[in-house]
Amino acid sequence: MTAPFFQIYRMIQISFLLLQISPKDFLAAAATRLKRGNTRKQALIHMKELLTAATKVGGATHLVAAVTSVLQSGPW
Repeated sequence: MTAPFFQIYRMIQISFLLLQISPKDFLAAAATRLKRGNTRKQALIHMKELLTAATKVGGATHLVAAVTSVLQSGPW
């Protein structure tokens, strides 16, 4: 193992002990974070495509407020 990898591995081991998190729970949380990140990226791509299409047909002005609201506070 290389030194940086070993240090990261050791920090994860210590966090399991201190926080009493099982490796299974840690991996499940990491998978959830990855899924949320990918969902956010995809949402931004869709918003960009929507604004681009609206610009071409002249309706972007009405969408900017809605997109801004979603970006600031989420869909709820």
